[in-house]
Amino acid sequence: MEAACALLVIFHFQFIIFHSPQGRGESVLKKRIGLVLPSIYSGAAVNMWSSFVATAAAQGQTLFIFPGGVLEAAPPAGAARSASAFEYLRNPVYTLANTCNLDGLVCWSSAICFLLSRDRVNAFHAAFDPLPYLTIAEKVPGRPCMGFDAYNGMKELTAHFIGRHGARRIAFLRGPEHHVSAQDRFNGYRDALLEAGLRYDGRLVSSPAGWENGDGAAAQLVESRGLLPGRNFDTLIGSSDMMTVPAIQYLHERGYTMPDDYRAGGFNNSAESEILPYPLSTVRMPYAELAGESLRLLQDLMNGEGGNEGRTLPCEIVIRESCGCPGMSDRLPAITTYIRAQYEREKRRDVLNTLKTELLGIRSRQSLIQSLARHLPQIGIFTAAVIVYRDGKTAECVGSFSPQGVAGANAGAFASASALFDAGLLFPPELSGQYADGAFMVQPLFTENRSLGHILTNAPFCDGLILEELRSCVSGALKGIFLVEQLLQESAVIGVVPVQADGSGSSSFSGLSMEAPRRHLFIGFEDRWMPPWAGDAEPVYIYSPKDFAGMVAQGEPALICIGSLNAAAVEALETVRRHPVTAMTPVLVLPEKVESGDAFTAICRFPRVLLCNRSLAAFDTFGTRAQAVTRGGAILPPRTGALVKETILLFNSRPASYMSRVKIARAVKTSEDYLTRIFRQEMGFSLWEYLNGYRVCIAAALLANSSLSVHEVAFQAGFPDQAYFTRVFKKTLNKSPSEVRKQ
Repeated sequence: MEAACALLVIFHFQFIIFHSPQGRGESVLKKRIGLVLPSIYSGAAVNMWSSFVATAAAQGQTLFIFPGGVLEAAPPAGAARSASAFEYLRNPVYTLANTCNLDGLVCWSSAICFLLSRDRVNAFHAAFDPLPYLTIAEKVPGRPCMGFDAYNGMKELTAHFIGRHGARRIAFLRGPEHHVSAQDRFNGYRDALLEAGLRYDGRLVSSPAGWENGDGAAAQLVESRGLLPGRNFDTLIGSSDMMTVPAIQYLHERGYTMPDDYRAGGFNNSAESEILPYPLSTVRMPYAELAGESLRLLQDLMNGEGGNEGRTLPCEIVIRESCGCPGMSDRLPAITTYIRAQYEREKRRDVLNTLKTELLGIRSRQSLIQSLARHLPQIGIFTAAVIVYRDGKTAECVGSFSPQGVAGANAGAFASASALFDAGLLFPPELSGQYADGAFMVQPLFTENRSLGHILTNAPFCDGLILEELRSCVSGALKGIFLVEQLLQESAVIGVVPVQADGSGSSSFSGLSMEAPRRHLFIGFEDRWMPPWAGDAEPVYIYSPKDFAGMVAQGEPALICIGSLNAAAVEALETVRRHPVTAMTPVLVLPEKVESGDAFTAICRFPRVLLCNRSLAAFDTFGTRAQAVTRGGAILPPRTGALVKETILLFNSRPASYMSRVKIARAVKTSEDYLTRIFRQEMGFSLWEYLNGYRVCIAAALLANSSLSVHEVAFQAGFPDQAYFTRVFKKTLNKSPSEVRKQ
C-alpha cells in the first residue's frame, strides 16, 4: 500500500508540473480535497456538495466527493429487503478517503454517523488518520468541527409564527431520532414555545421520522391522533423542507389549504420551498459560508497550522407567504431557475435513457466502456473510470476514457485493457493526470447483495439524481457482464459452446422456426378497447369466463388482457391458469385505476402477469414490452413482480404526493437500485416515466371534464409548477393542455 501510494503521489506531482501554465518546474501542486457525505441527491446534501464544488473551483482546489451512505450495521442474514438494508453497500467508498488519494478531508459526520454509538463514531473517524480533516456538525476528539446553528434558526422561525401571527397551537414534524441537527431543531421549537409562555403539547409533535417521510408524519397527526388543521393546530413546522412540502401536499389532498387553514414552515430553504403556490417560510442553512470556512480551515490544517477549534455559523430565517406574511417574495426567479433545472435534467435523462437501453444488451467490459465513452460526453462527462474490486487488497480498472485518451490517442479514446492496482487507491497511478484538476464524483457500484467497485467521473453539473441514475445503470450492466463471464467460464469447463458475449456461438435450436400465435384475447372490455400497438393482432372479446374454453378451442391466444381489478378479474385469471393451453400465456391486467384489496393481493400470486393502468397501456413504451412478452420475453416471478405491482398501487393511491426514489423504495420495502432496475425490466417504463405518465393522464381527464384552471389541474395531478407541467404534458401526449381542453 505504501509503495502504491508513493507512486500515485509521484504521478500526480509530475502531471501538475508538466501541465503548469507557468511552464515546467514552476507550478504549485494543487491540493486534493475530499468531501465525505451520505448522499448527493436529496435534502440538504444537494446544496451542501454543490457549494463545496463552487468553492473548491474558486480556490483552485481539486475536489473528490464520496457519497457513501449512512453508516449502520449490515442487515442480518435472511432479513427482509428495505431501502436502508442496502445502505451499507455504499459504505466501502469511505475507505478511499485516505492519505494516498487526498491531502485533506471534510466529513459531514452528523449526516453519516447519526445511527452509531459514540465509540463507533470515533472508530470511523480514526480510520482517516493521519489525514488532516475536519467534521461538520458532529464533534470528534482532537479535530475541529464546523457547524451551523440549527437550534437558534428553528427557535427564531417558531418565534416569528408566535409573535407576528399569534400562533398558539404549533404542530411539529420531528426528523430522525438520533440526528444531532434534527434534535437541535426540535429543541429550538420547544424552547420557543416555553419562552413565549405556551405549553408544550407532545400530541402536536410527530414521532421521529425519516427526512423523506413528512407525509407519513402528517398522517400520524391527522389519522392516528385526530388532529385537524384549523381546529387542533394553527401552524405546521417541519424539521426540514423535505418533510414540510409532502406534508402540505398530504393535507391538500384532504381539503386543507395553506395558509387559509394553517400556516407552514420548514428548514433548509430548498428549491421546492420557493415554488409552492404560497412559498414556504423556512430557515436558510449557510451552505456557501460553511464550504468557504471549512476549506479555509482545512488549508490551515494541511499547512500544519490551526488547532482543534471550529466555528458555528448562524442560520437565518427566510420569511415568505406560507406563514401569512403577504407578498414577501418574488416567485418568478425561483420558478425560472426551477424550470431551467428541470429542463436540463430531462435533457440529461434522455441521454441516460438511451444509454440504459444500450446497456441492456451489453455483455462485455469493453462494450461497457465504449458505450459510456459514446454517450456520457453528451452530458458533459468527459472523464470516467470504472473500477471493480477483486478482493480486499486488489482492484481492477475495467476501463476509462478522457479527452486526452490513452498514450496520446484522440479525444474520447478509451482504455479497455484491465489494470490491477492496490485497492486503497482511487485509480491506477498512470491515470493520475486525468484527475489532477477539477471536481470528481466517486460513486459506489453495487447490486442488491454485493459491493462491486466504484465509478469515478468528473462532475460537470450539480444534479445528484442524474449521477445516481448513472451509478445505478452501470451497476446493473456490471452485474450482467459478470453473469456472462461466469457462464462462459463454467461452459468452458464442461466443454459446451455457449452463445458468446458478442452474440456468436451456436445453439441446437437455431434451425427451428415457429410462428407465434397472433390472437389477443380481451376479457371484460365492454367498450371493446384495444391498444394501438396491437393493431396487427386478431382481437377476440369475451365477457364471461364461461366463454373461455370455447374460445381457446378455436386457437391459442398469444396474449390475454383483463379489463378490471376485482373479484371477476380474479375469477377470469383463475380460469386462464387452470386451462392447460393458457397455463403460462402472458396476461395483462389493465384496470382504469389500481386499488388495494383482495383482488390486488390475489393477482400478485399468479405467474406471468403484468399490471398496468389502462391509460398507460396504450403508450408505445408499454406496447414494446407487451409485444416482447408475446414473443417469449421473461416476466418477473410473482414474489419479485409483486414489488413492481405494489409500486404501481402506490402511484395510484397517492398520485399527487411528493415522491422520491428512496421514499418509493421504502414504501415497498426494497432498495432503490433494485426497484429501479426491476421496474423498467418488468414495465418498459422507468419509475418516473410511469408516474409522470399517470399524472398526465389524470390531468388530461381533469382538463376534459372540469372547469379547473390549468394551474389547478397541474397541482392536483402532482406537478408543483405549471410551466414544467405543460412541458411534460406535451412531451407525453404530443398535445398541449389547452389543445386537450378544446377537444
